[in-house]
Parts: sequence; C-alpha cells; structure tokens
Amino acid sequence: MSVHNVNSPAILRWKIGHRLFFFITQGLIVVHHDIKNCIVNKKYAEAIKVMELAISLFDASIEAFNFSSGYTKEEYEIEVRPSVAPPHFETLLSGTEYIDHTEMLKKIKSCREYFIDLPEVLKPTYEKYIATITKVYCNHSKICSRIVGDHKSEPAKIREQYMTRTLKYAGITDKT
Repeated sequence: MSVHNVNSPAILRWKIGHRLFFFITQGLIVVHHDIKNCIVNKKYAEAIKVMELAISLFDASIEAFNFSSGYTKEEYEIEVRPSVAPPHFETLLSGTEYIDHTEMLKKIKSCREYFIDLPEVLKPTYEKYIATITKVYCNHSKICSRIVGDHKSEPAKIREQYMTRTLKYAGITDKT
C-alpha cells in the first residue's frame, strides 16, 4: 500500500486507537484529581470507587493500545510509521509528547504522598492499581516488541524507564 493512503485499515486503526487513548487519558487526569481529594478528605469508600475507576481506565487503555496496533509489522513499517514521521510531523509522533499524557503523569505524581502513607482500608485497591499500571506498561512494551522488534531500544525503555518512573510517581518505589 502507498504511504499516502491515509484511509488504509492500518492507519485508521492507529488513529482511532490513539483517539480512544486520548479520551481515556483525560478520564485518568480527572480520576487522579478525585483520588487525591477523596484521600485528603478521608472519604475512603469514595476513594476506593475512584481508584477502581482508574483501574478500569488503565485496562481500557490496554484495549485501546491493542486495537490501535491491530496490524502487521510490515503494515507498520510501510504505512503507519511513515504517516507519523517527518515530513508529516517534526519528529516521530509519540504519545509521551502530548500534554495530556504529561498532565496525567503529574496527577499520578500529585497522589504520591498519599499513596505512600495509605490507610489500611485502601491498600488492597492500591495494590490492584499498581498491578494495573504495571500491566499497562508491559502490554505497551509487548506491542512495541511485536511491531518494531526487541532489537530496538523502545520496548526496554518502556518497561525499564517509563514504568519505573510512573511507579515511582505512584508511590511504589524510590528507584530512579
């Protein structure tokens, strides 16, 4: 297929999946604001509900990633990657460069001090929350490995650098 076929099934999957991810990211921004407020105000039953909503949204982001990458490695190389790289964009398009993604990470980080000293009643939900964040990054890394291959540095960077950073923001580790 031609690189210029902006309506190819692979490119449409990529676009639709990423649009879904952007909506989910917006939800995660709001939910993390709510998590912090519930914990600060000692509304633990509500905190559990919004933490469970965050878990559901993280799970939904996994499905958006899976949908958005429902094409072959060849379709990625021939169609998708050229459509999200120069000259169409200044650099290779990455979700980590979007302000919404950055804001979501800031909101997670704003919960850190409350996650570190969490009341017992919230700990089981928090453990599921952390497990889900880990699952998101592992899934993203797996997709990246399938599409670009393990020989590239991006899958390892997702697992080692980005996941560690987000888990640190979420209060689970002090490692850099």
